[in-house]
Amino acid sequence: MKSILALLVTCLMAVASITSLSAAETGKAALHPRVQAALGWEIPINECGGQPRLSRAGKDIDEGDDVKRRFDVDSNTLGRHKRRQNRWIKCMTRYNQGIVDSIEMLRSSAQYGLTEPQAKIILQKMVDAQAVLTAQRPSPPQ
Repeated sequence: MKSILALLVTCLMAVASITSLSAAETGKAALHPRVQAALGWEIPINECGGQPRLSRAGKDIDEGDDVKRRFDVDSNTLGRHKRRQNRWIKCMTRYNQGIVDSIEMLRSSAQYGLTEPQAKIILQKMVDAQAVLTAQRPSPPQ
């Protein structure tokens, strides 16, 4: 009885290894959809643009030996700048949250089984996403 069970387990292991080898040879057809999505993921384009600058922030006025800075910013210009700044910060926050969600998606794709080259590709994508995330952190409003 034990020998039949051992033979059955051995046969099942052989069939499993043959099917996994043939699945590995076929390539992408055998990949889980989430692994395919992780391998095809690219860093999204940042549509937020650069941080808004305050136009006419100041002028240097030379008064003999003294150089003074004069600010020609009225309340309307300052209000528009603050609104642009807030829109930009919200946009960057949404973009960064998307990057964080993507890192989590890349990390969770490993539970479906990866080969070593696939794992290296996904790990490099995670490193690139982390670099983008830390490089594009919005600064607090001024």
